[in-house]
Amino acid sequence: MTDYHSRPELSSSQLAQFLKDPITFYHVHTLEDWPKDEPTAAMQFGTLVHTMIELGGPDRLDIVRRPADIDMRTKEGKAWKAENAGRQIVTDDDWTRLERIWLHLNACKQVAKFLGTGHTEKEIFWTHKSSGVECRAKVDMLTSGVLIDWKTTSAASEEEFINQAANMFYDVRLAFYRNGIETLTGERPHVMVVGIQSQPGHEVFPLDFTQLMDELDSEARMHRAVEDLVDFDIDQYLDRPIKVATAPLWLVRKISAAASEVMA
Repeated sequence: MTDYHSRPELSSSQLAQFLKDPITFYHVHTLEDWPKDEPTAAMQFGTLVHTMIELGGPDRLDIVRRPADIDMRTKEGKAWKAENAGRQIVTDDDWTRLERIWLHLNACKQVAKFLGTGHTEKEIFWTHKSSGVECRAKVDMLTSGVLIDWKTTSAASEEEFINQAANMFYDVRLAFYRNGIETLTGERPHVMVVGIQSQPGHEVFPLDFTQLMDELDSEARMHRAVEDLVDFDIDQYLDRPIKVATAPLWLVRKISAAASEVMA
């Protein structure tokens, strides 16, 4: 069976990469002559959080805590690693973070009702209608007409999380998920995002993203991006003419204001 991440269909992360950096997308996914990015520590921890939510708590994860008092270079350390080969190893700090995140998830009434319901991440596959592109996505949870996406974040507040989401094309990715669900079921789900702070104090941000996606025209941007991807011409990005850099308006105003104070 083909691993999900090795499948040829377009994914939401690939679409976001295309929007952010078309040249990298072209080389990594079309020519395949540039290496793919390796999962970061933050991404790996986010996967752990997703799995924990699916299984119903940190105690149900197939992980083992790395002993702080064993040097892995010694015979004892090597024996411990061999004994736990194939299992995911976490530090005491990671384990503590998982425990506290689980407590915060359960303490938030708007989120706790979705925990332990038996809903698991689901892989979906569909054809994008206007372009014919084959697509795939992993949907965290779909229940009662609501698409729920769990998202670990380093953001310190809801406002910062929303800003990060907009800057990273997260709203377009959500529109991509919703398009897949609508194509397969004929129903257009509401979109709820649960931001989860991966660092202390592990706050949980339940956010209705539906209006934000309407304001940002996320669905139309998603459709355009898929269609642009089909027609992408790498030559238009190569040997671009040198553009004259000009100062941003806010900086010009700041300098002008400072000069006025000096003159006064």
